[in-house]
Amino acid sequence: MKSPFINQNQTPFERYKRQLDLPEIGLSGQKKLAGSSVFVIGAGGLGAPLLTALAGAGVGRIGICESDHVEYSNLNRQFFYTPGQLGQSKLQLALAFLRQYQPETEWIGCDQAFSAETAGEVILSYDLVLAAVDNRKTRWMLNQAACERGRPFIDAGIKGWDGYVLFVNPGHTACYACFCGGCDPAASASKDSNSREFHARELRARDIHTREAQDKELHASELHAEQFHAKEIHAIDKDAGMNHMNKESQKIRAEKKPSVLGATASLVGSLQGQLALRWLLLGNSEMPEDLLLYNGRTSQIDKVKLKRMPDCPICGNL
Repeated sequence: MKSPFINQNQTPFERYKRQLDLPEIGLSGQKKLAGSSVFVIGAGGLGAPLLTALAGAGVGRIGICESDHVEYSNLNRQFFYTPGQLGQSKLQLALAFLRQYQPETEWIGCDQAFSAETAGEVILSYDLVLAAVDNRKTRWMLNQAACERGRPFIDAGIKGWDGYVLFVNPGHTACYACFCGGCDPAASASKDSNSREFHARELRARDIHTREAQDKELHASELHAEQFHAKEIHAIDKDAGMNHMNKESQKIRAEKKPSVLGATASLVGSLQGQLALRWLLLGNSEMPEDLLLYNGRTSQIDKVKLKRMPDCPICGNL
């Protein structure tokens, strides 16, 4: 494998001299990044800033799984792609962009839809797994595969102005299933998905509220339920505001796709990338055990305590 911190046309480490002075990096840290590997699922709004951050820092081997093709509605946030590339493979376009941006990194592409059958084998080939996806089913599957194989997992999600990042250290921190109250999204779809009470019960089952910060954390949890899952498992209210929306907006609502601000995707994807680099350099001891919730309207990041569920169907026995 080529070294991503030495270029034949530059002096060694020239590309990284602005980060080498950081005490967490230095020459030894840069070499550690060069020998690291990460697997990223998704090369869209979250994946683009995430992948660029990892490549720019000098991660040596990066795998990308992406099976979609470019759509016009992607372009407000997915900067790997242009209007002239509609209908083309996101994976091939992303790889072309990233290989030019960082030719010393080993890039591995997978254009198959990520499945439970292939997840385990792929994950074992990498140090860290990162989800940059837009649906709970894939997050659940990735979380399960990572926990079963002891691979650290970083998930992120966005909606509108807001977003979240969650780090999972299997057997030591709450996993994504704990985050969801142990409810498999495939199973929860058959329940009363229009009911806020269902989400309230799901959130209470997580036991993430402490008495000292009950009001603040309850607000943060309700924010999560409303902002990150509502569009995925709630029916669309077709009456509210539909008369004032154009045809494209009506189509997006009809398909139950969440609203997304491009700047939010870039910020949350970059935060996810920073946590990934932090883990690659410093390991589990320096990672947050809290759910990070970003509120774009107030520019505030809240930390919500997540506790492992003793009866979690994914990590309960770890």
